[in-house]
Amino acid sequence: MISSTFALTLAAAGCYFDAGFGQLLQNVHASPTPVSQEHKEAAELFIQLNEKHNFFAARYKGCHIERNAVLCKSFYKDKSAAGKDKDTRLKAAQLTKLIRQQKWTELSNTSESESVRAVSTLSNKDRHNLTEHILNDKTCISPHLATAMAFKLEEKLPDAKVLSTVRALYARTLECSTDKEFSDLGLYRGGLFEIWQENPEQATDFLKKLSKLSKDIALTSRAQFWMNHAAREQGKSVSANTMEDHFTSFPLSYHILTDYATMEDGPYQTVSDLREQRMQTRSSFEDLNGAIQLVEHFMAQQKDALAKRTLEFIDYAELAEAEPGFQLYVATLLAKFDDMNHQRFMVLSRLFQNHPQFKTLKNLNIYYPLAFEDLVIKHHRDQDPFLLLSLIRQESSFNPNTKSPVGATGLMQIMPRTAKDLKKRVVTDKELLDPSSNIQLGARYFAALVKEFKNDHMKALASYNAGSGNVRKWMKRYPVENPLLFVDLIPFDETREYVAGILRNQYWYSKLYPELLVTPQMASQVSASKN
Repeated sequence: MISSTFALTLAAAGCYFDAGFGQLLQNVHASPTPVSQEHKEAAELFIQLNEKHNFFAARYKGCHIERNAVLCKSFYKDKSAAGKDKDTRLKAAQLTKLIRQQKWTELSNTSESESVRAVSTLSNKDRHNLTEHILNDKTCISPHLATAMAFKLEEKLPDAKVLSTVRALYARTLECSTDKEFSDLGLYRGGLFEIWQENPEQATDFLKKLSKLSKDIALTSRAQFWMNHAAREQGKSVSANTMEDHFTSFPLSYHILTDYATMEDGPYQTVSDLREQRMQTRSSFEDLNGAIQLVEHFMAQQKDALAKRTLEFIDYAELAEAEPGFQLYVATLLAKFDDMNHQRFMVLSRLFQNHPQFKTLKNLNIYYPLAFEDLVIKHHRDQDPFLLLSLIRQESSFNPNTKSPVGATGLMQIMPRTAKDLKKRVVTDKELLDPSSNIQLGARYFAALVKEFKNDHMKALASYNAGSGNVRKWMKRYPVENPLLFVDLIPFDETREYVAGILRNQYWYSKLYPELLVTPQMASQVSASKN
């Protein structure tokens, strides 16, 4: 346990770790509240380390003691999330007012979030007027508004007339998107709608422009996948070299992974051929060095609580700019603590995306660790254990004590109401936090979803995240046969990423740990043990 004095000391929001934490630790000596010898030792060690980093100490002093506003910007975010949301609401309200007044020439420089929020508050009449103006006026207004209007109208699909209008609005998004102002969402969904309507050439127009203009990796990787799909629909081939290049550019994309996996010399072989990269225990970022030296000291002294607390205070945005070998080293330190898996996965995700040569088999084992696999084998209920492991990794990062703000609990983030429905009785928190009980309930619930959606695992996963009611609503709205196209048309970006992330993880778990494959003999043994 960390004392309340020390915990409050650590809670100084927004500070660079090295200077902020170091200066605050010095105050431990002056505190009237008694502190442990362990905390005094931490303070003394950090002060010693901090002598090497006077620039950061001076910046901290300038902000917090001299109240220098410029220096303070180094320690605090410009705006909180709440502040940004308030700004969006105010701008959306102003945009709504302009649309109602039909001041079309003033509808420019809008953002996607402002446009979506504004359109959602309009009356049907105002939406009709906006749609007519977007489609019939030769002058382009914001492509974000065209996208927002199309996105809103999707709620009325699959009505044929609405579908025609939605496609026309997305076509205007394509026409009006420029280097200076474009809609990622509109270009992407426009391309998907043309894939749906079996117009591969038009789909390619959308997706090419998206790939050229956007920096959103989640969308551009999908765009590349669907361009490959469109090319094949037109009788064109996609070379193995092209697929390998895409895999290198988008090393974490499920879409590119599943495309490349159709090649004989696919992703596993490509990764196997990569040579291991050198780890680097020190960085050119001196404040990060100070933090890591402190972590190493605490770990050597077997003071894991302080080591973990120190790792929590690393500036992970800054770490992403550090040397890749050093990022890998920090990931290995995080891997020593099971309840820091989330941070470990975050560090490695950024590392693999920015430096794909580090995505080696050895490092993938750190990214995809085994945990609770014996319980997964025991309770898999005829589901692929690799898929269940991937689901647990996504839901809780293998932390059995995770509890969400809405009450989802444990490894598979089971809601108490869901557990009650499955057990036909109230299920206690203690049961939900027990790994065996939680996996048993989660596997049973997922198996029920797979059965409900007729063995369509993509829809079952989407239901696990967003609820089966939403999935059934989307099935009516987007009656497509291609299961991956259906997932990409889901309007919740969280659910789209959730499904794709789990399926990507499933591939790598199956490749890294083939010994976990449940054979018929194993299944019969598990069944016999239950009887």
